[in-house]
Amino acid sequence: MQAVDEDEFAARSEQPPLVLALLRRRAELACLRAEWDELARLAAPRHPFMDAGWQLAWLESHARNLQPWVWTARDAQGRLRALWPLARRWRRGLRCLQWLAEDSGGDELDILLHPAADLATARALYQAAMRRRGWDWMRLQSIQPAGILAQIFNSSAPTATVRTGLELPFLPLPSSLDALLAARSPNFRSEVRRRRRRMEHALPGLTCHCAEGAPAVAREMPTLMRLHRDRREQKQDAGIFARAEVREFHQRLLPALAARTQPRLYWLEAQGRPLAALYGFARADRFLYFQSGFDPSAAGFSPGTVLLSHVLEDCMRRQEREFDFLRGDEAYKSRWTRQSRQALAWETARTRRGAWYQRGRNSRLVSICRQWKYRSRGHSGRKTDEAHPNQPATSACATEQSAAGAPPSLATASRHDWRYQIQAGFWYVRHARNWPHILLHKIFHRDLTAIQLRNGPEIEFLPGDAALWQIGEIYWRGVYDRHFTSASIEAGSWIVDVGANIGAFAVHAARRWGAGEHLLAVEPNPACAAVLRRNLRRNGLEAARVLEAAVSARPGPARLFQDARATDARLMPGAEDGAAGLRVPCLRLEQVLAEIPRVGLLKLDIEGEEYGLLWAENTVWEKVERLALEYHERAPEARPAAALLNRLRELGFDIVHHAQPESHLGYVLAQRAARQKAAA
Repeated sequence: MQAVDEDEFAARSEQPPLVLALLRRRAELACLRAEWDELARLAAPRHPFMDAGWQLAWLESHARNLQPWVWTARDAQGRLRALWPLARRWRRGLRCLQWLAEDSGGDELDILLHPAADLATARALYQAAMRRRGWDWMRLQSIQPAGILAQIFNSSAPTATVRTGLELPFLPLPSSLDALLAARSPNFRSEVRRRRRRMEHALPGLTCHCAEGAPAVAREMPTLMRLHRDRREQKQDAGIFARAEVREFHQRLLPALAARTQPRLYWLEAQGRPLAALYGFARADRFLYFQSGFDPSAAGFSPGTVLLSHVLEDCMRRQEREFDFLRGDEAYKSRWTRQSRQALAWETARTRRGAWYQRGRNSRLVSICRQWKYRSRGHSGRKTDEAHPNQPATSACATEQSAAGAPPSLATASRHDWRYQIQAGFWYVRHARNWPHILLHKIFHRDLTAIQLRNGPEIEFLPGDAALWQIGEIYWRGVYDRHFTSASIEAGSWIVDVGANIGAFAVHAARRWGAGEHLLAVEPNPACAAVLRRNLRRNGLEAARVLEAAVSARPGPARLFQDARATDARLMPGAEDGAAGLRVPCLRLEQVLAEIPRVGLLKLDIEGEEYGLLWAENTVWEKVERLALEYHERAPEARPAAALLNRLRELGFDIVHHAQPESHLGYVLAQRAARQKAAA
């Protein structure tokens, strides 16, 4: 092999001589962009993930973390014949090689090879990379199983580790949606059609929009990112758009896509409110489903399924032949298709340190730790600088704090933040008698049936759903009562807990305010109500009343839809009698408080129905002295936090405390103005 310069090599074979070059400077890659795009056009992958626009947009948005390590092969005339886009980064003290856009979400990656070149050209490129010093360990994921690299591995990489198992589901598209559903089970076929009819009937004016082309998709990307973030927050996960680098990548990507790749963004909209969005790319006769999101307040309508059916219908109308779900074996994909491709993952070591790392990484102990980390990933903190549309532009969270308030880091921190998780762990050790069981539950996912606090309360959980977050919110952070300075309520006044759930706050309030005989807990979910009664009994509150009903501005029978957590449920407006969900009675607040002369403390946590109550009922609030309100900005009737605070002032309350620890959720503690002056 003849050296050209420090990073260039010449390789000779039976074919004309090749010049192999290693490009590690971004300026060199910028000059290569046009040739790269032309090579990708001739190599004709059925996706945009190997195009220069995709790879270089990822590099530009992750400039601090990646050093390009791109190999090229040219013939004697200087024409680009092969390209292998890699990057080097430091990982645990090792110099690791990976795909240049490894974590961008692309699949079926491979060496780009000119149609006029043969496998020997790609093999020469591979061998030059293996001989090149400067790296310890290489890992490549989502490799095309029948591609060029796979052929090289089979013949030239006996010491490498090659794995299969990464599922790439895809759906061959017939001529129409009816033909597609006809090939599915009768249950699934009727379910899709029923969900579409129900959503269209419940939400008049429901339409599916499609933005095509880079400028139109770029305008709608904030909607997708917000819906995706809201959905992932519901699952206690950050989501891919939480990272600023990923958002920057998509901003750079859209104008850089080659002309043969068409980005599309679909969204469902009702009354001017986006409910679900889906983002993907079309190339030739194939649509690649990249990312989606939906408004959790519309979860009862299954907006993801409804939107996906519209997208499939549009793809078939365009005569596209394949809908690619990309990587992942999520359950909803298997309902649409049973067909999938197997992608490869490949790793090898060049140095002794790299070999030790590879052996340790593939050990049984590390595998167990990796599985635990994957299962607990949903508790990672959400890091984003985007504000919710309903949130006031002047503040990321509310700023009205009382002088006696909790420290801001405690009062406004999200419970999904890693610092909150660490502080909560220490709090449980100090305040829970059965803290070893709690740690086993958090670390090894052991069943936890109850928590026993050192100061007396014992709270039983729903089977299989240890809602420790409720204990932290109520007993540690005191989100519903910390800022009420008075330690008692007037004789004869009641504590009313609307949305009592399993009774954690009802027990706490009765102990703090001394109103065990004047306690009313309202909860519509029968499973939660059963545990609520047991918690009241085991804490000596047998005299407390329990009312199994929902509270809303729309009285009468209603449908209760259970959320992702077993303890969360909400009313879905517009649901018909034949809709899914649990049928429950629904009362107005004035009906609930009809026989109660005075309410010392009213706690409202009713999953979005609070807006209807505050704006529909006026006189009932006169008997309420203190109000602890949890509001939900994802609700269909949601209003900005500033409007909510102004409405409470109109009803005669002074704002004692307001915090918004998450973009979609906040807490307001308010006190009757006359009572506030008397306390002062």
